Amino acid sequence: QLARVEIGDLVRDIMSNGRIVAANAPQIYSPEQGFVKLNVKAGDEVTIGQIVAILDSPELDNQLKQQRSEMDRLRGELARQELDARSQKLQLTKQLDLAQVDLEAAQRENRRAHASMKNNLISQIDFEKAVDDLARAELTQKHAKEEVAIAKDRLVFELKSAKSTVSRQALVVEELERKIYQLDILASVNGVVGNLLVQPRALVGKNDALMTLVDLSAYE
Repeated sequence: QLARVEIGDLVRDIMSNGRIVAANAPQIYSPEQGFVKLNVKAGDEVTIGQIVAILDSPELDNQLKQQRSEMDRLRGELARQELDARSQKLQLTKQLDLAQVDLEAAQRENRRAHASMKNNLISQIDFEKAVDDLARAELTQKHAKEEVAIAKDRLVFELKSAKSTVSRQALVVEELERKIYQLDILASVNGVVGNLLVQPRALVGKNDALMTLVDLSAYE
């Protein structure tokens, strides 16, 4: 028989013992230090987003409680400052109103003194006193008005600073809550659990490997 000879691969079947290594086998790591609770066993099928392990971190729980307590304290302090600000604004407005009343009284007395002086009903000393009282009342009213404006600006600044402190603390609490939420460790692929690298309820450190998953989609 005659046949055309071509260059190609020579295929042979070989019998051997060995171990299959998955081409795509992502590992699951611990996000924080704590005690791990495993929800799966080797060989279990898992889906993306399934909780495969839960980490119990007493340290994070304690930090979250402390920061929430600090948040409550800062909010209470902010509420107290807001009440104090309202009280101080009322007191300042009262002082300004009184200065305005004194100014109006001094203006009336000054007009009366000028009229009386024309008719020679008061002495020069009384007339000059009325003029001085008016000048003093004008200065008092002017300074009171400026003090009220400055005080109100200061109160606004202090309240803004207190609110900023509360906002920063809220971010701290939010970050800790995010870390607590990540203690529920989720499967990253659809597949099966390969090897468990830790024992149930074991104490693990941050970034310690917990298990290996086998991505079945790599073989479809």
